[in-house]
Amino acid sequence: MYSEVLIADIERDIESVRREVAILKPKLERLMTDQDPVNYDSHKRAIGSCLASIYTGIERIFERIIKTIDGILPETRHYHQAVLERAATAITGKRQQIIGEQTYELLKEMKGFRHLYTHIYHYDLMPQRLKELGEKGPIVFDAFLKDIEAFKASLSES
Repeated sequence: MYSEVLIADIERDIESVRREVAILKPKLERLMTDQDPVNYDSHKRAIGSCLASIYTGIERIFERIIKTIDGILPETRHYHQAVLERAATAITGKRQQIIGEQTYELLKEMKGFRHLYTHIYHYDLMPQRLKELGEKGPIVFDAFLKDIEAFKASLSES
């Protein structure tokens, strides 16, 4: 009953995350080649922002699903971890898990970065770490897409 609306909302959010993923590659290339300090700093900030947005967009999808199907979002001091754990957990009689263990592990790392990104001065972002995470961003997104497609298929079956 709710699946058509939920799937439409998920699809819209996926497209927003996909745009963030697409921005990563050219920004990473410029980070590694641009010698101008101002541009270099801008590229670091842009990559950090894309990575944070990718995780936030995926988490928003989890929140939509959890609120719609489970009926209640986690209420805890460790909210973001609880949402991620709930996404990796099947709810008997309601839904299958949204993501598998591999995607869960990849997203834990992205969640950690997003937390760091929101709590530090951005000039402190480490270029090598941004490069590593930036290269992982599309991998994380692809793993998420595989899992979310399976989840959406399960909604159509119910």
